[in-house]
Amino acid sequence: MQIERNIDLTEFKLAFSESEMHSSDVNIVTGLKNSGPYSSSSLRFENIMILCPSTDMELGRKLKEYLLNGYPRTFDGFNKVFRTKMSVEVVPYDLENEDTIFSAFDKNKQGTSFPVVVADIPKIDYADGLYYGVKSKFIRSGQAVQIVRRESLLDDNQLRWYLFSLSVQIFSKMGGVPFALDRSFV
Repeated sequence: MQIERNIDLTEFKLAFSESEMHSSDVNIVTGLKNSGPYSSSSLRFENIMILCPSTDMELGRKLKEYLLNGYPRTFDGFNKVFRTKMSVEVVPYDLENEDTIFSAFDKNKQGTSFPVVVADIPKIDYADGLYYGVKSKFIRSGQAVQIVRRESLLDDNQLRWYLFSLSVQIFSKMGGVPFALDRSFV
């Protein structure tokens, strides 16, 4: 088997749009912006629940605002990008541990809520501690979860670039398919 070394990656495109005539693009951002997601028919959720420490509710409200209304010139907002009608709510939790966070979710979920947990997790602490504890607690209950490091929400310059990738992760974990490999190029 020989692998060609001079591959032009612009030859490979991604498919977008729910119509039978999928559109294609090499860029995820412009593909979603212009055509919408490849599929949202498998979405299993009606709203997004941001679980936030009660001492950091302002960060939760800020994330809600940006998810709903976007961030100027870098992110158009969750519903506009993915062509959904998600509502977003912010729910406080008191102690930063997996049981308290899950309990706040379980007590406040309405219909089918997708949890986004804001927590103070250091970059180097992913291997143990709160991150895996929260992931484990939600997954064992059959619930996907997105965790957002508190630090990611503090710097607006970082946040404005983070919102798009965060939204793609949320949409995918909700059961949506943001894009697929355009098979006409394979």
